[in-house]
Amino acid sequence: MQDDLLLKKIIKGLDKGKALDVGAGDGSKSQILNDSGFEVLALEKNRDLIKKIGKRNIDFVCTDVLAFEFPPNEYALILASASLDFLDRVEKEDILAKSFSSLKKKGSLALFVFSKKDPLYQVAKSKWKEVKKETFEFPETAKLHGKYINYLDREEWQELLETAGFKSIHIKEESIEDAHPTPHQHYIFQITAKK
Repeated sequence: MQDDLLLKKIIKGLDKGKALDVGAGDGSKSQILNDSGFEVLALEKNRDLIKKIGKRNIDFVCTDVLAFEFPPNEYALILASASLDFLDRVEKEDILAKSFSSLKKKGSLALFVFSKKDPLYQVAKSKWKEVKKETFEFPETAKLHGKYINYLDREEWQELLETAGFKSIHIKEESIEDAHPTPHQHYIFQITAKK
């Protein structure tokens, strides 16, 4: 996928060390980190996906990110690819603050999150129940990822990251192709920040 290429570009110049992959899914991004020299811990709540991660010989924890105990000053990199979207704004604030304190000095945060240009945003806005501002409840058939999806704009992400203490924040909107379950396009923010 195109976001795999974006991830490889982001981590190319980073100091290696421990990395946390938040919402690791099947572990494909964890594998990229591992192959690039990081010592990876994959965090995933879905037991079926954890089995796939285990086959990759990557350390994992099966828990929800909201229940995870973020150790202080532990990671050189924290990655969250298409996982923070499924938290509301308050939960995002909490996870970003915990991520900041869990990064080592000059540690990096890398996020891939849906932007409001994403076609799913228009579907959510027109057809799904809005439970909080820009937070939409998934229909029963789409609850694989969680109960809801939340969208923030560039300025809101900037504010949340600054409030958590992050510096050197870069936010770039990208259009990427996805093949799951059928070929389609997503619009994402590629976000990097430093402690």
